[in-house]
Amino acid sequence: YLLFIVIVEYFGNYFNQRGLYHHTRDMFNYIQIPLDFLYLTWLVSRITGLKFRLWCIQGLIFLFVWFAEQFILPPHQYYFLSLSISTGGLLLLILLIYYFIQLSGSDAIIYFYRQLSFWVLLGLLIYYVGSIPFYGMFNYLVRNARPVHFMYTKIVYILSIGMYILFIIGLLWPKRNSESF
Repeated sequence: YLLFIVIVEYFGNYFNQRGLYHHTRDMFNYIQIPLDFLYLTWLVSRITGLKFRLWCIQGLIFLFVWFAEQFILPPHQYYFLSLSISTGGLLLLILLIYYFIQLSGSDAIIYFYRQLSFWVLLGLLIYYVGSIPFYGMFNYLVRNARPVHFMYTKIVYILSIGMYILFIIGLLWPKRNSESF
């Protein structure tokens, strides 16, 4: 997954440096965004032990919204897939909250800090709780409130860095439980 993200970001940067902004947009809209949310919801579903069928339902909901935003809804001059990303983020948040409720009611709470899954899902939770409002209002902010958009972009960068720091803590924490993933 991380290799996939690095490759997509590399090619996005490559296209942007050559002025091929529409290639970057298409790559993110048609490849990265759908695969990102499908993978993350699948991962959290596996960690929480949810049935494959429930993940399929969530995936279909996300894909329906993504497909509608791409091909059915009237075209708008916008910069970002706000509806798709907000829907995917909310579906992911439901799974993340379920994980933390499950964790708090189990014996695993005693050694939560040893579990890689705890650190990864905590990072995702913090990032998505903070960034969903930004992604939901992205197009409005770009058009009508540039200073707020600029400030919130910096906040999302900080949330992103925090998420990756939590990933690293989970990978480096000594004596982590081998059954975390």
